[in-house]
Amino acid sequence: FRSPFSQRHLMSSSIVSTLCRSPYVGDDARPMPALVKRNHEGVDGGEYQSNSFARFLVKRPGLFALGMFVVAISLAGVGTANMDMYVDVGDARNAYAINSDIRTERLDAWIFAHREITLNATQTQQSQRAQESHLTIVYEGNDQWFTPANMARVRALEQKILNFPDYEKYCWRCPTDPDDKKKIDGCAAANATNHVCRPPLSFMNFAYASWVNGTFVNDGKNDTMRDWDDLLSFASNPAIHNFSNPSGTSFFFGKDFSASNKRTRFMRTMFWMGRPLEGYRNEDDRSKDQNWLSDKWVNRVHKEILTDARADDEHFDVLYGGGAGLINDLIIDLLFADGALAGLAAISVFFYISFHTQSWFLSSLGMFHILMSFPIAYFINRFIFQIIYVDTISTFLIFIIMGIGADDIFVFYDAWRQSYSQEPQIANSEVNRLSYTLRRAASAMLTTSATTTGAFAASAVTELMPTRGFGILASMMVLVNYSLVITYFPGVVLLHDRYIKHKWCNWRFCCQPRRLVSESTVEKDGEAAPPQQRDVDNGADVEKGRESSRGPPSRGPSLHRQDSFAADEASKLDAPIPDDDVHARYGPVTETAAPITRQNPLGIKFDAYGRVETFLYKRFAPFVLEWRGVLIVIALMNLAMMIGFASQLEPETEPPEWLRGSHFFQRWDNAMFHEFPTSTDDDLMIAVLVWGIKGITRAGHSMFDFGTDDCHGSACGRAVYDSAFDPSTTDAQNSLVKACEDAAAQVSCVRLNQINSCFMKDFKEYRLSKSQTFPVAQNDFYTAINEYVALPEVQNKYIATKAVYLEDGKFKWISADFKINFLWGRLYSGEDVNPCYDSWINFMNAYNKGAPQGVNNMFVTSSPQSAVFVGAFTSDAFVNSAIVGVGVALSIALVILFISTHNWVAALTAFFWVCSVVVSVLGITWLAGWKIGIIEGINATMVVGFSVDFCVHFAHNWTESELATRVHRVYGTFLEMGVSILAGGITTFIASIFLCLTSLLFFFKFGIFVMATISFSLLTAFFPSMASLSWWGPEYDYGDLKIIYRHVCAKVRPITDDEEEEQRKGKGGAVRESDTSNDIQASSHGPSSIALVEQKQNNGTGTKPPMKFSEMKQKVSAAATGEANGEADGNNN
Repeated sequence: FRSPFSQRHLMSSSIVSTLCRSPYVGDDARPMPALVKRNHEGVDGGEYQSNSFARFLVKRPGLFALGMFVVAISLAGVGTANMDMYVDVGDARNAYAINSDIRTERLDAWIFAHREITLNATQTQQSQRAQESHLTIVYEGNDQWFTPANMARVRALEQKILNFPDYEKYCWRCPTDPDDKKKIDGCAAANATNHVCRPPLSFMNFAYASWVNGTFVNDGKNDTMRDWDDLLSFASNPAIHNFSNPSGTSFFFGKDFSASNKRTRFMRTMFWMGRPLEGYRNEDDRSKDQNWLSDKWVNRVHKEILTDARADDEHFDVLYGGGAGLINDLIIDLLFADGALAGLAAISVFFYISFHTQSWFLSSLGMFHILMSFPIAYFINRFIFQIIYVDTISTFLIFIIMGIGADDIFVFYDAWRQSYSQEPQIANSEVNRLSYTLRRAASAMLTTSATTTGAFAASAVTELMPTRGFGILASMMVLVNYSLVITYFPGVVLLHDRYIKHKWCNWRFCCQPRRLVSESTVEKDGEAAPPQQRDVDNGADVEKGRESSRGPPSRGPSLHRQDSFAADEASKLDAPIPDDDVHARYGPVTETAAPITRQNPLGIKFDAYGRVETFLYKRFAPFVLEWRGVLIVIALMNLAMMIGFASQLEPETEPPEWLRGSHFFQRWDNAMFHEFPTSTDDDLMIAVLVWGIKGITRAGHSMFDFGTDDCHGSACGRAVYDSAFDPSTTDAQNSLVKACEDAAAQVSCVRLNQINSCFMKDFKEYRLSKSQTFPVAQNDFYTAINEYVALPEVQNKYIATKAVYLEDGKFKWISADFKINFLWGRLYSGEDVNPCYDSWINFMNAYNKGAPQGVNNMFVTSSPQSAVFVGAFTSDAFVNSAIVGVGVALSIALVILFISTHNWVAALTAFFWVCSVVVSVLGITWLAGWKIGIIEGINATMVVGFSVDFCVHFAHNWTESELATRVHRVYGTFLEMGVSILAGGITTFIASIFLCLTSLLFFFKFGIFVMATISFSLLTAFFPSMASLSWWGPEYDYGDLKIIYRHVCAKVRPITDDEEEEQRKGKGGAVRESDTSNDIQASSHGPSSIALVEQKQNNGTGTKPPMKFSEMKQKVSAAATGEANGEADGNNN
């Protein structure tokens, strides 16, 4: 758009007005032609305008930094004190279940109904099997380990456990009924008062069976093993080794054991715990306390017996696991161990920050605010957003913030260090240096912080509560870190520069001579300061108070306040360009800038730049420019390949693995689910039919209250009961019995088409066994029911387990349950479970449609310990959450890119390469053999935040640069931002290395994700992203959204004469574009500000051949002189 609106104001950014408004005031603040770069302290006498925060901070940096330090410590302390980490290893109904789903609502209704009542029924001590507490041992060996000698070692280990103190206080005891005793080997000789424990479920019961009355009793009490060959023949007999035989041997051996192969690599034993324990009325009485007591005993066995057995036995491996208590104990121990690695990661990042800044002081106080970001963010979540829930996955954020925080420190400190190379009015004034640093660094960090925050905030759109909480906490953490790095850290840097840098040994423990130069005109608080010494990287060593022989530090032209020079093609000239014809004088400097050559197209003096910056400028930038086409093609080929890999990702169908595959507990878990056949002794998931409960209400509770004491450590809400429920009619009684029988026969996934428990069916059989009628007349129904439930066996089976509940002698609910063909504790996908669930729903709908009034509102759910229907839906939700999260995160990133760069070309280019990083990391996920589960779903969203940072840093710096052409912007962008981006990537990569050394698998996977993300992000940002910008990136005003916006506004609303005159003249004089035949533009400010913008070459294609530099200079000078003469009367210039 060639219009007055193509004039751009000299402005670093418009995002934060107090930090980023135009820094020049006075005559030099007028709008400038887009292609003209001016001397801002030259003939017009422009004055650099510092911002108010910088002026305030330079007066009291120590006091302000100390105040921020105290505030951070206070908020972090309160946040840490109120943090209660939730370890979700209990019921299968966990925090990831989606509250709004009908499956979850039905399961919660069943859970809430159970916990809202307190039973007064009394159960026989330890007569019930504890579902949540047990100890299962898996023995793993090679093909030759299954021998009599090793069986003797197994038996000796199990005898230690049976003889361990207090075993009889926690075991599952033999029944007291004589008829029931006879059904259990090892219990027949026990009487009602000797409290004999049931034998564990072990092959040793068969191997050491007692010989009683001419037959074997499989009680494991014999001191001598049976004949080995005879024992193997018995154990492999198909009639005995059969999953449907409750007294068989199929439970003990791996899938490889059979009649034709009497060897196995795996064998297992199970020790059951009993309920209720001594001092408790029933298993529901203070159930958490009972679980804690029995889990404590199991943990003692783990530490005092099994740990030594794993270390000492060389013949086979002893693997073991159990209930939630043992798992919780193992996880907590590993968290402490892995926490030490987190400490090592922090120390490594600290050392790298020290190396980069050359200061222990800066790295120490910088690491302080990085680590404080996590507890302060939790404080905000807890007390402002009222988000209480936080689980172990949130500990990832400590590693995340190390990388993000270190990157922000590098961006700020490098901008502060490079402010030495700016024009003297900035470099010689502390307040102006800080203003420059804040304007440059704050806007750059705000862009990346906003995109990272947006990526994490995208997790809030998911229905998975922990993922949503994780995203909100991560977003707050990034914002807290950004707030501290632009407020607290500048004060730290000022303190370091004033009092620490020249007096203490900063980096090396042995003191080294400082290289100092004199500053006789450094301004402080707006006034001239007395002479002092300034440290520069390449100055000469001097005595205190004396000037260096080399004079003040040499400074090349500022990249953001660059004087005019021949652009694009001029950089290709081999001969040096005369300095005085290109660069203006920025005050009384003693050395000029370097001459412009092919190797140094910006005329940079490298005194204020380090080796990495010099390498990126001298070596890397030319490499990218020369090979940009090849780099882009290679990147696109990689992208196409990764798209193919990522498209093959599937949802996770296995149970979530907690630990690395080499850990004994994970090996136990894998063996339990993969190496053993299904048997009647295995725990199967339970489907439940429920009458009498209508639904739930969650009024007064947030989804983030999950796991709190008010919610009994689980989901929050109350059950709503069906007031129309009435099972007393004869039709209702028959209907309830028929429902149990039809469900067992018709639902496809019911185990062996058998009913596990059905109250009304048992009541019918009881009545018929007593020669009584069924159904019972309605008037006599509850009399008969109350007599029946008073029986001890009914109390144990139905009342104590809350399968049915009577209030004031009348039913409040009734249930029936069925074992279904899914192993307990395993996570199944919707593809596996949906056929079973659909079969149950079809049965439920058909029954309710034909059922009599009062029992026609039945629903189907699963037991809280299995939650199979909810778990399958949640498994699919992980994939949907990842897809939606990535989509929302990328959309937010694109919007922020448009806002921050103000340029559609730069925004879309950066966005494309960000998407390529996301796809590449997802492709690596598939190559690693992983599927989309809990960790992968979170990481897929998180990867957007990490992948955005580096590409956006380059794109933002590119659009903020006031260098005229693409070639020069490549050099300038690498020089200014390359070292900061590289350092930020290195620190994040270092932190992720320690994650890969942890035992907890989700930490390990997270480390791999971070390493892959950082690697692809760095490679993409430095190679194809910058190659793309060098090819079609914005130059001059190309792609500037502000130009388009102003042009559209001009079309919609006509410009008045006064507005046109104001735009033409500006504030202090007239500046307008000069449209020449050679696209050469110049201002009216004399030869010292000549802009040589672009010289077109065609090599014989009809255009003029390239003119020499002297000819170009003469033409521009003539144009500028003529324009100045024509405007002299109008602008008093």
